[in-house]
Amino acid sequence: ASSDPKSSSRTSPVQPASATPVDTSTPPSPEPPTDTATPPPSSTEPPTVERMSTLYPNAPIFGGSIDSLDMVQGAVGDCFFIGAASALACSTAQKMNPIGRLFVASDTKLGIYALVFFKNGGWEWVIVDDYIATNGTNPLYACAPNNSELWPMILEKAYAKVHYCWDTIDGGWGREALADMT
Repeated sequence: ASSDPKSSSRTSPVQPASATPVDTSTPPSPEPPTDTATPPPSSTEPPTVERMSTLYPNAPIFGGSIDSLDMVQGAVGDCFFIGAASALACSTAQKMNPIGRLFVASDTKLGIYALVFFKNGGWEWVIVDDYIATNGTNPLYACAPNNSELWPMILEKAYAKVHYCWDTIDGGWGREALADMT
């Protein structure tokens, strides 16, 4: 039985030639290893979050007519989306209300808004709340220049949600944003 290679390997394990010996002279560090699998925080992660109704009490979703100057870009690099929304806001088909028709339901008191975007060959509903990222007093992302209406903040938030997160709309093509909204 001692000449059988299977039985000898069971009683005395053979160390491969490429194995590195373990240094037992230095005790292990008491510090736990750092988690390298955790990604760094998002570049668009907000420092504070406020409700739109708290920042802008009694502000309507639309403050009169929808205009291309109603939307100002914030901290996200989504100028392609801001440009597409502004183009729709000032389109000659104003009586079709291309921006307003994206808003299909809302309750400003509860802070819940439902919008639709054309994705994957059909209209997809997106429901968002009225919590927005701020620097403590002002929105970090898109807003109306005089803060008199809510639609720019709601529209951009819903667009980020339909694309899964803020980071995914940090750069893009205007033609894709137009296709998503028409």
